[in-house]
Amino acid sequence: MNIVKLPLITVALLCLFTLTVTAQSAQSFRGEIAFVATNTPAPKGKSNSRNTSIYRVAKKLSYIYSGYAIEIASSNLPLDKYHPIFRQFGNVFYHKLNGGGYSYMILAEFSNEDAALDFLKKIIQPRVVTAKLYQYKDGNRKLIGQ
Repeated sequence: MNIVKLPLITVALLCLFTLTVTAQSAQSFRGEIAFVATNTPAPKGKSNSRNTSIYRVAKKLSYIYSGYAIEIASSNLPLDKYHPIFRQFGNVFYHKLNGGGYSYMILAEFSNEDAALDFLKKIIQPRVVTAKLYQYKDGNRKLIGQ
């Protein structure tokens, strides 16, 4: 065997081993990105093979955030990175609730509460009927208009 091929094979096997070890996690929090590595059922008529790219991931909401947030999903556990909500919306943030569970939100700058409610009703609720508007002040949230 060629003396150069042996170290290359060793390096390749070591890289493969490292990738398989790091990929075996049921629930992971890396940095401020939350996702659960579970299987999501394939839609009817679609194959069960998944695209290996992540559509989008949620970023952790700052614990001192102040402003308006529109909740587009809530869950007792972190949502799977392939959840359909991540295909519909970009720049999604999550907030781990004190009572347990997670709230997934999109943030926007609004001049006042009426403008935020108008945006919620005309733009977001036709896509997500259960969407809610919250106002945050220094990380504390309050439901608006419901």
